Amino acid sequence: MAARSALRLARRARPAPRLTRTFIPDATQLLIDAQAVTGLPWYATIPCATLAMRSALVPASLIARRHGRRINLAAPHLRKLQQLAAERSKEKPDDKIGTARLLTTGINGILKLHHARPSFLLLPFATTLPSMIYLALGVRGLPGDALVEG
Repeated sequence: MAARSALRLARRARPAPRLTRTFIPDATQLLIDAQAVTGLPWYATIPCATLAMRSALVPASLIARRHGRRINLAAPHLRKLQQLAAERSKEKPDDKIGTARLLTTGINGILKLHHARPSFLLLPFATTLPSMIYLALGVRGLPGDALVEG
């Protein structure tokens, strides 16, 4: 019984583990390994790594373009639906919630019919920005003498 109490007290007294590892050294190591594998000088490795990362993100921009085209195909129907909702709100000014519900249901139905997802338009931005920040922080963490030596 006393051993359990001592163990419980020791667990409470122990500080909580902290995460000290960040992803920036991983990006730096990735660039160092890319330079070692390719044998290119640093001034060529960094643009090549950037190009490789950008080409890895091409599918995201293709998906966004596809959904953009689908939304453009649905746009005339959405405009007509908004006109109908405006007419209904003039006819029944007291039922704004019902009109908004009908408009929302109609917009969702039209987008679903065209297989369009507006949130996918943000996909290139949502993937490119973190990737480029990751790469930039990796370049920033490179040792200075390695950059000079090439």
